[in-house]
Amino acid sequence: MSRTEAQRAAKTHNQRRRRRLMAYGQWQPMVDAEPARQHALRLQAGGLSIAAQAANTGVPVPTLCGLLYGKNPYPPSKRIRPETAAAILSFTPTLDDYPAGARIDATGTVRRIRALAHLGWTSPTINDRLPCSAARTIEQVGRSPKLTVQVARSVRAVYRELSNVAAEETGVTPWIAQRRRNYAIAQGWAPPAA
Repeated sequence: MSRTEAQRAAKTHNQRRRRRLMAYGQWQPMVDAEPARQHALRLQAGGLSIAAQAANTGVPVPTLCGLLYGKNPYPPSKRIRPETAAAILSFTPTLDDYPAGARIDATGTVRRIRALAHLGWTSPTINDRLPCSAARTIEQVGRSPKLTVQVARSVRAVYRELSNVAAEETGVTPWIAQRRRNYAIAQGWAPPAA
C-alpha cells in the first residue's frame, strides 16, 4: 500500500511530537479509564443512552461500549486516551440532551411547580397550559422520584411563561391565589429564582 505525501508528512510530524514530549517527560499516551467510565455510567443510569452520549461528546459508540462493557472477549478498557477521557468528563447534559421518553430525577420539576405556587398559581391553572399527557401526570409529580423528560420540558416551558407573572394578572381569583401563596409559604417552598 502506497502512502500519499500528506500521510507521510503527518506520520513524521506525529513521531517528532512524540519524541519531543518523551524528552520533556510529558508523554502521556493513556490515562486511567475509571473516572470516565463512572461518569458515563452515571449518565446512562440517568436515562442518557450510549448513542446520545456519543453524539454529545464526539466519542464513537464502539469506544464508549469498549469503555463500559469491553469488546468480546476482552474486559472493559483500563486505560484510554486523554482526549477521550476529557471529552467524556467535560459533558454535562441538559434537559434538551435527553430523549423525550427517558426518566429523570423529578426534583427540578417539583421545584418549578412549587415556585409557581409561591406566585399564586394553582395546579388546575398550570394543567390548563400543559399538553394533555403532561397534565395527567402533573398531580403525581411530587409522589414519584422520577418522571419523563417530556413532562419536565412541558413544566419548564410553562414555568418560563408564568414565573414573571402574578396569578391575579391572568384571571385567577385573588383570594384563591393568596390561599395558594399562603400554603406555599407555610410549606417552606422557595419562590422563583431562589
